[in-house]
Amino acid sequence: MKIIRSLLLLAVALVAMPALADTSINQTHALAPDAHLSISNVAGSVTIQTWDKHEVRLTGTLGRNSKLKLSGDENDLSIKIKNTQDGDSGWFGHDDMGPTTLKLMVPRSVNLSVDTVSAEITATGLAGGKLDLNTVSGNLRVDADSPHVKANSVSGDMQLSGHAASLDVNTVSGDVQVDKAGSQAMAQTVSGQVEMQGGPFHEVSVETVSGDIVLDGSMASDVSAKLHSMSGDIRLSMSGSPQGSLNATSFSGDIRSAFGTVSEPEHGPGSSLHVKLGNGDGDITLNSFSGDIHIRKGD
Repeated sequence: MKIIRSLLLLAVALVAMPALADTSINQTHALAPDAHLSISNVAGSVTIQTWDKHEVRLTGTLGRNSKLKLSGDENDLSIKIKNTQDGDSGWFGHDDMGPTTLKLMVPRSVNLSVDTVSAEITATGLAGGKLDLNTVSGNLRVDADSPHVKANSVSGDMQLSGHAASLDVNTVSGDVQVDKAGSQAMAQTVSGQVEMQGGPFHEVSVETVSGDIVLDGSMASDVSAKLHSMSGDIRLSMSGSPQGSLNATSFSGDIRSAFGTVSEPEHGPGSSLHVKLGNGDGDITLNSFSGDIHIRKGD
């Protein structure tokens, strides 16, 4: 009889656990169209969509051992997911927190900051505000027109669409895909691949250790473009009529170019390319130690 009673109590506890772990969220707060909104989550997801109302609607579910903390006002609002046992000491060291799902409707021109550990970040419809996005292992997918986008990841992949006038992205092992970079773009990675389209570029810099670099776009006449890789390949496609000095060097990799003539030493490895394009003052430099370099004319 005691065994049966114990089993019944265990069954009731197991049934009750999801209700305790998944507490529903449904809140609405005033938020100015150009407000600064910061969001922090540990695990789970952060999904952001836009509307024309001057307010933020927050829905979703709280994970196990998690609590919601809001602070600020309609001009500067902070939304944080914290451990129920935690004061203000931060996230790390709390592996007992379950995944929290956050879904937000926000004004399209809001200035947005999002910080996560393993939670995915998805944002669509944003236009006009600055974006600052940071994650450790969560993937990041953003479709936004913004004057400035800054994104950092350790192992999560990044997919950025929409127009970013100024872009600064950094990752360690995650891949980076940018569909429409503006006049200024910077990207750094260790082993992840960087694919970027856009322009006309006035300043573009991409650095990687072992990941490949793929850049496709037009260059302003005063462009400063620097593409550097140790062992990854570099593929540059330039549309329109590029202007300025084009320089490429590789210690042991091959160079193929639709512009100028590649030089190879009579003895030993290595190859280089130095050619003047048009009358512009631009500087386009590509360097790779062991990776190949391919330069072609774009559509």
